[in-house]
Amino acid sequence: MKTKIVYVLVSTDNDIYAEQAFVSMFSLRHFNKDAYIVLLTDSLTAATFTGLRKNMISYANEIVTVELSSNLTGQQRSRQLKTSVRNLVDGDFLFIDCDTIVTKDISCIDNITADIAACRDTHSAFLDNPYRERCLKYGHFLKWPIDEEKDYFNSGVIFVKDVPATRMFYQKWNSNLNAGYKRKVYMDQPSFAKTNYEMRHVIQHLPDE
Repeated sequence: MKTKIVYVLVSTDNDIYAEQAFVSMFSLRHFNKDAYIVLLTDSLTAATFTGLRKNMISYANEIVTVELSSNLTGQQRSRQLKTSVRNLVDGDFLFIDCDTIVTKDISCIDNITADIAACRDTHSAFLDNPYRERCLKYGHFLKWPIDEEKDYFNSGVIFVKDVPATRMFYQKWNSNLNAGYKRKVYMDQPSFAKTNYEMRHVIQHLPDE
């Protein structure tokens, strides 16, 4: 597998995010022996990688540590990293949220030709999305015509090629995330959707499986 696998981990001793990442990386490695795993984290989290927690991240081939303000909450630090991955990690990658379990060989991702691809949220058309009303509410808060969208993509698994357009996408995504905080939108998926709209729907469909 040539495509890197990227996780973002922000965690303390008082949560289970590191344990989730460990299980996800284990499942990935079980079915994909040659996977190259990049763990993107912040300095506060990296300082906790001792003892058992150090063992839990041992499946990662590379750890990238970013200095972020300690005034940010863990959730804010995690989403700052997630919306900046493309400009912090070089090479084509598949981003995977830490709560994802891999159940088979996924080396076929090397054959994806899209610059950026994701699955539709709930694997359905936006009109049939059971969370449509909530999505519409957040879209209106972010001030864009979400009502006209046919697809609303999930940001938990994203394939991203290393090209200028995707680096620009991530710059805009991070900017939209931070603008959303001012309008009380704290999730990263609404700003992901708005960025796709602003970039003329650059996101293509990732195979559902």
